[in-house]
Amino acid sequence: MVRTGNVIQLLKYAVVGLAGTLCHYLVLLVLVELNLAGVLAATSCGFVVGALVNHGLNRQFVFAASGRSYRESGLRFMVIAVLGFLLNFVIMGALLHGLGVNYLIAQVVATGVVFMVSFTANKSWTFSAIRGKNGKADDNRSRIQ
Repeated sequence: MVRTGNVIQLLKYAVVGLAGTLCHYLVLLVLVELNLAGVLAATSCGFVVGALVNHGLNRQFVFAASGRSYRESGLRFMVIAVLGFLLNFVIMGALLHGLGVNYLIAQVVATGVVFMVSFTANKSWTFSAIRGKNGKADDNRSRIQ
């Protein structure tokens, strides 16, 4: 059974992700259309920009109650972002070079896959509640900002 809180959190994650995705796509389009970079390099640059936007917004609006410090959540987020980056790169390469799909359509497919994988990983690891010795969330843990 799906809990309402999880659905709301997924919707918030989607809205925040939209902001990061818009940044990603903007960088991709500018670099490709102005012939400043090839598609794979451009999508890589865009992905990094989008990841930076997403961490800040997710920390503040989606997973604010996790209790993790900025440094701790930032490092975990970047691990997930790197894995998402690699997944995005592989999907884009396969669709572009393996199947000849248009780069924007390929990016939409890659974005959808990376979205679901990264939500699951960020919810369960990056921004998971800190657990005390008794296994319950520890709201009193010292936070290093």
